[in-house]
Amino acid sequence: MKCCRLSELMQFSLNSSESQEGYAAWKEMKYSVAISKWNPLSRQNNSEAQNNLGVLYAGGFGVRQDYKAAVDYFKSASKTGLPSAQINLAVMYCNGFGVEQSNELALAWYSAAAANGIAVAGHRRDIVTNYMKSAEICAAQHLATQIMACNDAGHECECALRYG
Repeated sequence: MKCCRLSELMQFSLNSSESQEGYAAWKEMKYSVAISKWNPLSRQNNSEAQNNLGVLYAGGFGVRQDYKAAVDYFKSASKTGLPSAQINLAVMYCNGFGVEQSNELALAWYSAAAANGIAVAGHRRDIVTNYMKSAEICAAQHLATQIMACNDAGHECECALRYG
């Protein structure tokens, strides 16, 4: 099931000035500048930079398109509860880009992103459930609860990422 086009939902994180500078460069198709802004921050475990680099790899902007690398960046950024990374990771699982396609994991990450304020994630979550059995939905909701509990407690969400 292709639940959306990748380009429809790739969400950037723009809370820091470095992220905003990188995004401005990305909009001007100056991808090497965006990468130069985000790479050093990513190495310092900055979740915004990790998410934004994931978007570049998912879309092949200034780098060779590499879905597995994008997923790795999104997973790293999702550990801290970054909503844009959560929806991006959901998109990857929903479509099977760089990972084995999984409606359960897509639903869990869409649910987490929706709970963290990304409205379109709630809509996509509802669409995914149309393709799932009730037991799968229950398992996905349990995982989403774990993800959100980790985020609420301010812990990196290693427990949930074991499954994602």
